[in-house]
Amino acid sequence: MFRRIMAFLISVAVAIALASIAHSLVIQSAWTLAASHADGAGPVALSIADRLSWIWHDLVGMETNDVPFGAAVAPALFLGLMIAGQVSRFVGLRTLAYSSAGAVSIFAMFMAIKATQGTIGLAGARSVFGMSVQVAIGALAGLMFARLTSSREL
Repeated sequence: MFRRIMAFLISVAVAIALASIAHSLVIQSAWTLAASHADGAGPVALSIADRLSWIWHDLVGMETNDVPFGAAVAPALFLGLMIAGQVSRFVGLRTLAYSSAGAVSIFAMFMAIKATQGTIGLAGARSVFGMSVQVAIGALAGLMFARLTSSREL
């Protein structure tokens, strides 16, 4: 039981961190593209220091909002991974079940936010590319959980 709880917490923490970083990078890309069009002088570049500062700001900021990002991710993954556990008992394909559940959970979370708030909420997930990256991170979280909780026979 302890191993499952730790695996869940690690998977959620990694998902939140990667989702925040992906959000920052997608927004940075959009910002530099918009700035280069507005300026008319060609491509605009952000320094590595600016990019890292932006990423750090988003990592901290997304968890200090009125509703922290993790407060949406954790229950979504919890529900999805619980369902995946039951599905994998009947179907097998444990790794596929958990990674698929992680992906579907994150997508469903964003669709629920959109249905209740009128917008996806995370600007970096509003494009098809941004949403695809977020869903892939959900799949990775599910895969991590599957691997961290697998039987280790020696």
